[in-house]
Amino acid sequence: MIDTLLHLALMALLLAVSIIDIKTMTIPDWLNASVGVVCLLFLIYNGDSWLQALLGALLGGGFLFVADRVSLWVAGKDGFGYGDVKLMLGCGLALGWQGVLIAFWVAFVSGALVGVVVLFLRKQKGHATGAYMPFGPFLCGGVWVALVWGEGLVRWWLG
Repeated sequence: MIDTLLHLALMALLLAVSIIDIKTMTIPDWLNASVGVVCLLFLIYNGDSWLQALLGALLGGGFLFVADRVSLWVAGKDGFGYGDVKLMLGCGLALGWQGVLIAFWVAFVSGALVGVVVLFLRKQKGHATGAYMPFGPFLCGGVWVALVWGEGLVRWWLG
């Protein structure tokens, strides 16, 4: 029952993150902190490895932070917001490094597909194509997939 309540709480928070990020292009710190607390409770309740959780948090937040810094250096503008970095830092606690990889894969593939469609539609309508697109909803979808089907996907990938 506690596991179900934690899943429901995290899904509600991820939905809130997605809606707010779509509307404002930001993820509030209080919401990221709430996600982090629920993910920490996941870790404690499930008795998962603290090492796996730490690796998941470092990979989740660290990869996006480094990608943002590289984007700033190469293109002169941010690639990711720090809300995305904090979101994946917290979610990495519940997912572990393997779950974070699944979440990233789902987020980047779905984000790329939607991005291509949006660029095509903007070009067709004669609009500028350089606008930002919120990435939080794609990360939240990836986290959801990793939580629900992650273990099965890892077993399938590893054969």
